[in-house]
Amino acid sequence: MKYSRVLHAAVVTVALSLALTACIGVDEEIAEPPVAETTPPAPPTEIAPSPDRTPLPLTVPEPVEGELARATFVAAGPDGVPTATSETLDAPVAGEVYTILAECTATMAGAVLSFEVLQTDPEQSNISGGDVGCEESPFLLTGEIVSEWPPQIVITAADGVAEAYVVIVPDVTG
Repeated sequence: MKYSRVLHAAVVTVALSLALTACIGVDEEIAEPPVAETTPPAPPTEIAPSPDRTPLPLTVPEPVEGELARATFVAAGPDGVPTATSETLDAPVAGEVYTILAECTATMAGAVLSFEVLQTDPEQSNISGGDVGCEESPFLLTGEIVSEWPPQIVITAADGVAEAYVVIVPDVTG
């Protein structure tokens, strides 16, 4: 009996295989699925750079009594060469409050001025620093400068900064 069932199952399997082969046909080619027509991808969109613009004139504040330091930057200085200056004038007075003023103009949108206020004592840490967006300037930071040494200002002008200044003066915020 067992043998008969196994033989019967084998005969059914072979019969199904032959029937399927006859339905498909051995000599017929199987058709490729249709390919949808596609449009070529659009070229990548280029982001246009910010248009150049004529910067507004920048007025650097006149030196005032008690000023500690000042720095300036002009991208198109004499003969088209960038010019930067930095003056260390005086040490801070203990207990006095000072204001760091920074401002810049730009030839393109998004220009940022970076600066650091360093101690002239090489064993001391930096006093302050910051980034000023030329559209957002002037920048004001007020506080006490705890140092016996005069501060020094270092300006790093980013692309697009036309003119800039940073000064440390007695508190102007009142």
